[in-house]
Order: sequence, then structure tokens, then C-alpha cells
Amino acid sequence: WFADVDVHKYFNPYDTPYDAFINFMNVLEDLKRRIEEIESNKITRDIAIKFLSNVKDGEEFYCADGKILRNLRELAEALKTMSPEVFSHHVNPWKNDFSTWIANCIGDIKLAEKISKLKDQKLMRKAILERIRYLKKFI
Repeated sequence: WFADVDVHKYFNPYDTPYDAFINFMNVLEDLKRRIEEIESNKITRDIAIKFLSNVKDGEEFYCADGKILRNLRELAEALKTMSPEVFSHHVNPWKNDFSTWIANCIGDIKLAEKISKLKDQKLMRKAILERIRYLKKFI
């Protein structure tokens, strides 16, 4: 009745069915993570247009110096001439208003995560310009 146990033992490198199951679940979880990573990095023409377009009315970014920003290009230009005082008002050890705005209003989570770690104005501007150039390839 259980003659296939010997065959199973021959082809199965695991000592118990539990060990085989644990390995299967680990492989399955790894596959799931890889698929999610691929999906999250997928940029379509529509997504690129959305990320580069003006935000909806009411979602504009209001700088401490009075400027109103509506898209990534305007943010990059504002960072070019922004005073260190205004920059440090929006980016400091406790917060990064630009990263929050990009994530919540523009929707570009990847860029938001990247600049959330940046505390240097020039590096932040460079990262935003690189992202703009990258997104333009899809339009």
C-alpha cells in the first residue's frame, strides 16, 4: 500500500514532510517577493505621465518662501534657488516634506523613498532631475 515511500525517500532530500513543506514555503515567499519587486518597478507610459504632470488642485506644495509647486520639474527648479533656511525648514532630522509630498500627492513612491534619505539640497535636486529624465523615456 505505501510502496511509494521508498521512491519518495529516494527523490526527496528532506528528512521529514515538515522540512519539505518549510522549504517549499520559503521558495514560494521568495518568488512572491521577486514578483512584487518586478511589479513595483514597472513604469508604463500612463504612470510616467502621471508622475510628471501637475498635481490635482489642492495638492500643491507650499514652500516656506511662498512658492507654490505643482510638479517635479517645479520642485527641482525651486531647489536650485532655495535658501538653506527654507530647505532646512522642509528637510531636517524629523521630517522631509518634499518626500512626503512626492509620495502622497505625486504618487512616485520610489523617488520619495530615495530622497527621504537625502539631507543635501544639491543631491536631492540631482535625484529628482535623474528621475525626471528616466520617466521621460516612457513618454
